[in-house]
Amino acid sequence: MHTILTIQEAFAAKQAGKNVVCRHAESEYFESLDRVSAETWFDPHYIFALQIDTIVVAGFEFTKPYTLDELTTGQEIFYIGASGTILKGTFNPDNEMLVSGVNNGSVQRDEENAIKQIKAVRSLLGITSDEPTVIDYDFFLVDEESTKSETKKRRGGRKSKDTQPAVSDEHVPLDKTDTAIKVFTDKIDAASMTYELEEIQANLNDSKDKLHPEEVEQINALIAEKQNQIDKLAGDTAIELMIERLQSITTIGSLNDLEVDVKNQKLATPVVAENCDQLLIDIAAKREKLNQIDFIDHEQQHDNDPKGVVSTFTLQINEAKNIADLKNVELEINKFWSLNETDRLDLKHRLKFRRDELEMQSGSISELKELQKAAENLSSYQAQLLDLTSRVQNAQTVDEANEPVTQTLDWTAEQRLPLITAISKRLVELGKPLIAQIREVNDLDTLEVYLAQIHELIAVDGTLAHQCMQAYTVRKSSLTQTSPA
Repeated sequence: MHTILTIQEAFAAKQAGKNVVCRHAESEYFESLDRVSAETWFDPHYIFALQIDTIVVAGFEFTKPYTLDELTTGQEIFYIGASGTILKGTFNPDNEMLVSGVNNGSVQRDEENAIKQIKAVRSLLGITSDEPTVIDYDFFLVDEESTKSETKKRRGGRKSKDTQPAVSDEHVPLDKTDTAIKVFTDKIDAASMTYELEEIQANLNDSKDKLHPEEVEQINALIAEKQNQIDKLAGDTAIELMIERLQSITTIGSLNDLEVDVKNQKLATPVVAENCDQLLIDIAAKREKLNQIDFIDHEQQHDNDPKGVVSTFTLQINEAKNIADLKNVELEINKFWSLNETDRLDLKHRLKFRRDELEMQSGSISELKELQKAAENLSSYQAQLLDLTSRVQNAQTVDEANEPVTQTLDWTAEQRLPLITAISKRLVELGKPLIAQIREVNDLDTLEVYLAQIHELIAVDGTLAHQCMQAYTVRKSSLTQTSPA
């Protein structure tokens, strides 16, 4: 689930450590801020939101209930009562019932999720009931009235049949003039260190039997109050020193160290937690400022030497070893707003040219090797064909004209065709009838050459071609029977 935020709200939430996400106005999906550039904060087309985790119980999915650190005074809340009624109001940190409800997971973010949470619990317990009722509720007024009501009940008590005067149970102030009490209060007032309060506490424990229980309780409260004062003084001093450190810090590393110290201080002295939180916000703002200064310095450095920037990017493009390197260079180029359109267009063309080169190198190496091998084979074939054709053309006898075909046993029919054509032509030139040559041939390979000539003869003299085909069949049968198995 997402809660839409303004840019200011998103920035403040990010500094507070909350899970802020964003999306482009034309997109339906939010993504983490670490996956987008810093310029997104200044882009009006981006929408920011607070991502809220959800829970699934008994098939109902609803947002996680509020925690105290998420709430501020006056913030709208939906309190889920034990009776199944939802109280809609605003958060009052002084309302004990409401704070207890938050701590117990009974305060939701909106009406829809409050209803889902009630239904989930009912379903888990096998309870069937009507739709929950939502009532407008003032947690400020009600808290005050309920306190008065409880006070009246405590003071009135239950009357017996014989009406007795009401016994007042109003708070009795501590009598600091009492010697037994004064010895403790004076030491508490004078204490300035924690170990002194620990000694007073030990003495009080030993003297409990000499004091009234209410007096012991009140003295304990004075000790706790004094301890808070000491802790606050120590915490405030530490915070002041940290503020001075923050003002003098100029590097991100030192800022990170200070952030760790502030968080440790917050854990050690919860009484100054609010001041620590404010200091953490100031640290985050200082970090953002330092990052912006670094970015501006970097931009200005290159603004002073635009030709140097283009030369640097050109060198990086030319030295890119793969597509990933090229993408990194492209990202860096996009960050430089100071580049003029001419330089940017030139770099864009260089990127495309280098990308094409890398894609050809990475995707076509094996293909190039195969083409190279095929070219080598073709060159060898053409050279051998030229040599054999020359020998056929210079043959003085039929045997000499037919002999070259025996050297082409590993050729395909398509490769052998030019040679066969040359042999056929030479045999005609030598003047011996084709049918006679077929009858006298001594091997099957040469006989196959004559078969090609028979096919060519069909178009010229069908009768002669038929006679030659009969002679071919007889001679092939004879050579097949006599050839070794």
